[in-house]
Amino acid sequence: FPAVDTGEIRLHLRAPTGTRIEDTASITDQVEARVRDVIPKQELSAMLDNIGVPVSGINLTYDSSDPIGSEDADVMITLAPKHKPTAQYVATLRTTLTKDFPGV
Repeated sequence: FPAVDTGEIRLHLRAPTGTRIEDTASITDQVEARVRDVIPKQELSAMLDNIGVPVSGINLTYDSSDPIGSEDADVMITLAPKHKPTAQYVATLRTTLTKDFPGV
C-alpha cells in the first residue's frame, strides 16, 4: 500500500518502572511542551494524552501501545490540514525527545 500522510502522530512514552502516575503526568507535560517547540503553532491542531492503564480491561483490547502501568503514556498529536510532512516531524521528535528525556 502507498504511504499516506494523515497528519497524525501517536507518541508512546514509558518512564522508569514504578514511576507514580503524577510524575508520569508531569513528564508528559514536559514532552508536550517540547513537541510544541518542534511543531509550529499554526501546524498543530490538537494533542491528547492517555496516561497509565485504562480502568477497564476491555480498553486494552483496542490499545496497540501495550501500557503496563502508571509509567506509560500515549500522546496523540493531530496536525493542521496544512502542515509539513508528518514523517519529518516524527524523525525530528525521535531525535529531540531521546536527547531531552534520557531514560524515558
